[in-house]
Amino acid sequence: MSNEDFNKILAIGSNLSPLEFSEDTFYETLELLEKKFSYPKITFNNCIFKRDFKLSRCNFNTILIFKECVFEEQFITIDCNFNDPTHILDSKPYSISFLDCKNINSIKMKGVIEGDPKLRIRKSFLLFRGINIENCNVDFIEITDAFIPRFGLDITKSKIQKRILIGNVNSEIKFSETDFEDNVNISSSLITKLHILSSSIKKNLFTEQCVITDRLSIVRSKIMEDGKISLLNLNREENFLSASFTINHSTFANFTISKNLFLLIKNWEKLSTWQGFKKYDYIELKELNISKCNIEESIYIHGMTFSDILFKINKIEIQSSPNLKGQLNLSYLRCNSVSINGDNLSCYFLLRNIQFSTLELNSFFNFNKFQIIACQPLLDSEVRIINSSLGQTQFFSLNFALLKHVKIVNSIINEIIAINVTWFKKEQLITDYNTIDEEFKNKREVYRQLKYASEKQLDRIQSLKFLELEMENFKNELECSESNLEDKIIMFSNSLNNYGQSWIKPCIYILCLTLIFWFLIIITGYYNFNISYIFSKLDKNSIERNFGNNFKNYITMLNPLYKLDIFKNNFENGILVNIIEFFHKGLLSFFLFQAITAFRKFVKQ
Repeated sequence: MSNEDFNKILAIGSNLSPLEFSEDTFYETLELLEKKFSYPKITFNNCIFKRDFKLSRCNFNTILIFKECVFEEQFITIDCNFNDPTHILDSKPYSISFLDCKNINSIKMKGVIEGDPKLRIRKSFLLFRGINIENCNVDFIEITDAFIPRFGLDITKSKIQKRILIGNVNSEIKFSETDFEDNVNISSSLITKLHILSSSIKKNLFTEQCVITDRLSIVRSKIMEDGKISLLNLNREENFLSASFTINHSTFANFTISKNLFLLIKNWEKLSTWQGFKKYDYIELKELNISKCNIEESIYIHGMTFSDILFKINKIEIQSSPNLKGQLNLSYLRCNSVSINGDNLSCYFLLRNIQFSTLELNSFFNFNKFQIIACQPLLDSEVRIINSSLGQTQFFSLNFALLKHVKIVNSIINEIIAINVTWFKKEQLITDYNTIDEEFKNKREVYRQLKYASEKQLDRIQSLKFLELEMENFKNELECSESNLEDKIIMFSNSLNNYGQSWIKPCIYILCLTLIFWFLIIITGYYNFNISYIFSKLDKNSIERNFGNNFKNYITMLNPLYKLDIFKNNFENGILVNIIEFFHKGLLSFFLFQAITAFRKFVKQ
């Protein structure tokens, strides 16, 4: 049928009765220009359109239905008026319906001057250019059981008055500069890419029982109520080959959501009707970005793990901002890299049960609640805190000793709260430095802040451990610098009992030094410190008389109040003996004080 014949049929038909075309083939472009239609219904059954079907500046008071049709080129509407056909009994008629169409090259709607058309696409197969809606006011869109590859569904600079329903669809979806007055519901679908750009959803965004295989982006958009995004929530079916599943990129940037955003990563128990799906050994979201968002209530990103499925997010980047409010909850995920930066003024951050290789807080300033709970480092993992202020960040049930490195650079960490935390060893801590003494200075500052944070929690034991490490690095810093000798002597003396932490070391020093001074006093008092005379007179009787009989005096000399008259049998109490006694009593008193100080380390000074 030609375009001319088609227009003649429309011209001679009655506007009071439906018009139907069955099993017709249209070889030419069908172009209706500035036509007015008042037919109750125009139906095309099993028709083939070889060229474009184009409606320009037409006035519709009817509905168009295409059943089991083939469009080898495009279906296009440009600047048309769609009015509700009030003379039709159906209370909610669709303006344009594509039902069971075997092949549609593309559908384009551009510009609607008046009226709000309702679009329905059901059990249809679109090729190449998909569905493009631009500069339109659309009342309702329903797309179910459709296959829309390549360019998918693209709605740009439009307004959807009522909800949009997308179910069991294989497609890429893009909403750009579009306002949705009601819900956006995408369910049981295989989506390659979902982009929501500079758009507004007045109510809820649902993506339930969907697979998003490549990219999820919400940028410069507003979701006024809840957003529930389930990346994977299909059901598993047995006897499928093993494979891996990947989502390349997910971005939430500069967008506003008035209530909650749920991003759920789950496994499935029953597969959908599509062929070619496989059982996945692991599921991977390559990259998730959240930046400069306005969240009034919460973002929930959850991965629920099972014995045979491993859920991974390769990289999470979160850029906090004053507009980020409510709660940001990341739980039960395995991540290669988690990076957080920006200013957190009003958001409650929660990282729970996350396995990570790298956790980085870079230029992150926390003025609200931030909790890191039961996160587990992977092999050769690292924590980096760089140019940040953690505020009252809370660490629960963490084992920093499992990390390969902990890097802390130019950061404020003296207000953190640690509960059931195993801290890193001194070999694990690294800082940025240009010289060796600068390295010790930076490490000393880290331990000083951790000591202060422990003291504020009344954790006396841990604060003493940090104090020891602080003083040790200060001692090393002095040794590498040109500081005065007095400071070096003071730090050396403090190190003799591990800066008040060890009583065993001074006790060992007391026993050893007393033995040495006991020997010196004997060879001075009995032999006048004459080495040659000592060896000439040193026989069995002399050793027994001067050393054996005086060994009990070694025990007496452990008391700093001992006197030299304990030595008998021709003992000469000369000036040299008194000098040795003076130095011994001084050192003995010093080390006794060191031991007593260490014994009282758990008593607050």
